[in-house]
Amino acid sequence: METSIQNGKFAELKIAEYNPLLASKLKWVNSAIFLSNCLYHHKIRRLEKDEWMELTINNVYNETGLNRWKQAGAVKRLKDLELIETKLAGMPSTRRFKINFELLEQNYL
Repeated sequence: METSIQNGKFAELKIAEYNPLLASKLKWVNSAIFLSNCLYHHKIRRLEKDEWMELTINNVYNETGLNRWKQAGAVKRLKDLELIETKLAGMPSTRRFKINFELLEQNYL
């Protein structure tokens, strides 16, 4: 019997992490999950603080479990708090996000 999570079915599981402090400060877990996913992608793509990143609805769903409607609510809350900016770009158009790191660092971390 395999005892390590590095092997078998557990090794294939995707695990989404989020920052509980963000959830507490944002007052909504879905926003914290979405923003944590944005921060994760920003880090692994080695983007500059002012760069836009593409995140599709399907990719976010596959990584976090947030469906289209939960993502829409999370994005709306984060935009209302001015923690992210959004735009559509490309052909076909895709969602792009930019994190307001200055506000995030000043008020939420």
